[in-house]
Amino acid sequence: MPHSPQLALALVLLPGVLSLATPCSAQTSPVSIGSTAPPIALNSINNRLVSFPDGYRGKIVLISFWAPGFPNCDVESKVQVDAVQAYQARGFDVLGVVVKHKQPPQQQQLTDYCAAQRITWENVYDANGGIGQKYGVVLQAAALPALFLVDADTQQVLAVHTDLQGARLKPTIEKHVKKSGASSSRPRSALTGELLSILVAVSAGVCAAARWALRTRQ
Repeated sequence: MPHSPQLALALVLLPGVLSLATPCSAQTSPVSIGSTAPPIALNSINNRLVSFPDGYRGKIVLISFWAPGFPNCDVESKVQVDAVQAYQARGFDVLGVVVKHKQPPQQQQLTDYCAAQRITWENVYDANGGIGQKYGVVLQAAALPALFLVDADTQQVLAVHTDLQGARLKPTIEKHVKKSGASSSRPRSALTGELLSILVAVSAGVCAAARWALRTRQ
């Protein structure tokens, strides 16, 4: 049966209508807990090439997408400074990714901001937004900073967003960083037992040598 022109037009327009009808909430970030974090290779605000994960092997890294002057970013940067001081010795680090929002930030603006906020970790500039797109970052004030905790050895995403904000950041880090003084996989009780065994054996050897020396003198 021949199709009418109206039916043909409806079939052409149908895909577009369906796409418009799809709710925004159905769109999800491509990076979520358990997924693989995309690599990052960008110049820092101090003109150094920074590579993730290669430059962060053996660490648990908080990747923070931010922009200067955003109230939420100001608040969270203070939380992150405190976390670095508490956990850096246990293999925790932060990698900041500065995003372009409306006007691109000036280099001096960024360096002055980091100095004022006591930010000591590397910050790279995502000039064309390519890295942010791979991580599913939304360039809106309410969505920044966008936060991802990643194991640099496996590139596995361990936690995202709200679990890494404010008072939740430190407990989340604590779950994943190596324990203090955990240089040996054996428990301290086992090491203490081995040391006692060695001391007993040495003492027995010294006593035996002393008895032999006495017998030879008699």
